[in-house]
Amino acid sequence: MVVALLAVSLSANASHVNAASNNSKVSVNYNRNNKQDRAAKYNDNGAQVTNHQFKKVNKNQNQNVQQPQSKQFNRIFKIAKSKLGDRYVWGGNGPHVFDCSGFTKYVYQHALHKTLPRLAGDQYYNYKHVSYRHGKAGDLVFFGSSRRNITHVGMYIGHGKMIDAQLRGVVIENVKAPWWHLVGMSRPANLR
Repeated sequence: MVVALLAVSLSANASHVNAASNNSKVSVNYNRNNKQDRAAKYNDNGAQVTNHQFKKVNKNQNQNVQQPQSKQFNRIFKIAKSKLGDRYVWGGNGPHVFDCSGFTKYVYQHALHKTLPRLAGDQYYNYKHVSYRHGKAGDLVFFGSSRRNITHVGMYIGHGKMIDAQLRGVVIENVKAPWWHLVGMSRPANLR
């Protein structure tokens, strides 16, 4: 099933790139960052923009985004970031292999000495729920088919990104990626 989904993603991605530019070369390797690459070339109206114009627009947009200032978040993020590239193993609790909930549990335990439940669903149900709109860096983001069927968890790091352990290992990626279905967020700690 994963192979079929990847093939569909590759086909959709390749046709989108070809439609955007006839002179584009389509890479055989699937790159999840292609969405960002296209954003660097086209604005919201589909008009082509130079790299200089794009950087200027993004710089202005980021002025309205509040940067995380919490010392506790910085400790959590430092530990999480140190695990980038570590392998994914179902049931992994660290220190060098993780599954998604094992990763969030490990990070909170080692950064704040806070013990989270072991399973992703329990990490959602046992803490205050927050909307994505009101999410803060350090909150946990949950994915699945519904709130009753949570299958994945990551840690929100701000600017629409999360750090999580998944099949590619520990990575930083977009929360609203097409392969994830966001079902909610929880706040295991009020970070100061």
